[in-house]
Amino acid sequence: MNLTLYFIPGRSWLPRWLLGEMGEPFELVTLDAEAGEHRKPPYLAVNPLGKLPALVVDGRVMTETAAICLFLADLRPRLHLAPAIGDPDRGRYLSLMVHASTALEPSVSDVLLKRQSDRLMVGWNPLKDELAFVEGHLGRGPYLFGGRFTAADVMIGGVLIWASQLQIKLTPALDGYVARLMSRPQLARLFAEQGPLPTAKAS
Repeated sequence: MNLTLYFIPGRSWLPRWLLGEMGEPFELVTLDAEAGEHRKPPYLAVNPLGKLPALVVDGRVMTETAAICLFLADLRPRLHLAPAIGDPDRGRYLSLMVHASTALEPSVSDVLLKRQSDRLMVGWNPLKDELAFVEGHLGRGPYLFGGRFTAADVMIGGVLIWASQLQIKLTPALDGYVARLMSRPQLARLFAEQGPLPTAKAS
């Protein structure tokens, strides 16, 4: 299987982190955001929306971080990065994978952009409630599924790492969770290569 990840630091790092945890070979295509390469014809031929990340799997394009990470985690069952179909934890795992992009990340963006979303009109709660939700799932940890690191830690943990680098206050338990994730060798290597996440704006 041939995998190609289109990458801009700050927008595509979660699939890249997961691929590193998997030890999966892939081609990395880094685009220059300041030069607008993601809005030029070569990349628009990959994703007409100009969004990143995109993963090309044997010539077929996948987009959306959650979808890519769900696919990758299921790709190598022996790595146990996702509860298998039929596993009692599968439903909670899928919920957390999607929740990261659809609720937790927008709640962080609300704080970053100093906006107040109407919870009756959007699909997420204020950040303090979202953080309490995540902390409830973390429990005693060290990861969201106890001692087992999964792709849900990439998705949920990735948003918390971003929030932490934005100097957004987390709870002590979530600060400890972020520190554990940041100490993972693959993530330390990724940040050494790409530098810190962009903090000037949500994108």
